[in-house]
Amino acid sequence: MKLFNLALSAADNDLLMQFDSRVYFQKRGLAMGVAFSPDLTNLYGVYHELQVLNPNRSATIPLYRRYIDDNLGLVYTLNEEQALE
Repeated sequence: MKLFNLALSAADNDLLMQFDSRVYFQKRGLAMGVAFSPDLTNLYGVYHELQVLNPNRSATIPLYRRYIDDNLGLVYTLNEEQALE
């Protein structure tokens, strides 16, 4: 686990980019150009989907699809409070 965290840190920290012959340091976040960013995005999405989309609620959501950062979900409810729940 220590080696895994070290590898993630090395790939994620001190990200540099060049624009118009100038070099910039990315202070926060993960750049989409980093090789593992799509995988990390999907893992983040799956983690949060599992928190919301459990088997007990599957009957209330007739359709759910995800492509990286685009989400589509249809929820049939009688009011806004039920939809938010």
